[in-house]
Amino acid sequence: MDITKIWPDWTITEHIGHGRYGNVYKTISADIGAVAAVKVISVPLDPNDIAKHRRYGKTDDEIRDIVRKQADRLIGEIRVMQKFKGITNIVSIEDSALREKEDSIGYDIYIRMEFLTPMTQHIAEIFPLTDEDVVKIGCDICTALEICHKETPNKRVIIHRDIKPENIFIAPSGAYKLGDFGIAKVVEETRIGLSRKGTYTYMAPEV
Repeated sequence: MDITKIWPDWTITEHIGHGRYGNVYKTISADIGAVAAVKVISVPLDPNDIAKHRRYGKTDDEIRDIVRKQADRLIGEIRVMQKFKGITNIVSIEDSALREKEDSIGYDIYIRMEFLTPMTQHIAEIFPLTDEDVVKIGCDICTALEICHKETPNKRVIIHRDIKPENIFIAPSGAYKLGDFGIAKVVEETRIGLSRKGTYTYMAPEV
């Protein structure tokens, strides 16, 4: 993975994780030595979606238009979240970019954000948690939710829909931060035939 065409001063040093929404890489800036995490999301998420569209009778031009709208919607949501840069309990997005794939129908979305320790790793290191730890995690994440529900740019209400340990991180200051905020809802809604939102084991029961 080469990101120098997008950010010439940044170089990937290692692959550090992957999930339903893409791969994550550790990167370093050659000019100032800063470290950041870069997430790469492919749209459509499932390559089989292209074949499904064709089975539904869509032409390649129609499919390109559908996929472009999905990518534009997602990058738009990410750029809304960039406005929360510097908020204590939300992962700061430093920059983002959209690039069309050269060898297939689709786009790659690049998100550069602050490099943090995953909560799952942190808890494993300090286990067992104290009551104070549990309360702090809950309060910090509730603060992130409150900010995005009530103080969003342009008064938009942003819903996460996928709160789980893998989407929570801890900063050097000790603050817990919620990541992938606002992205989950948009990405899930671009999937063909998908009606349920979130990660199954962390979803509220249907009523």
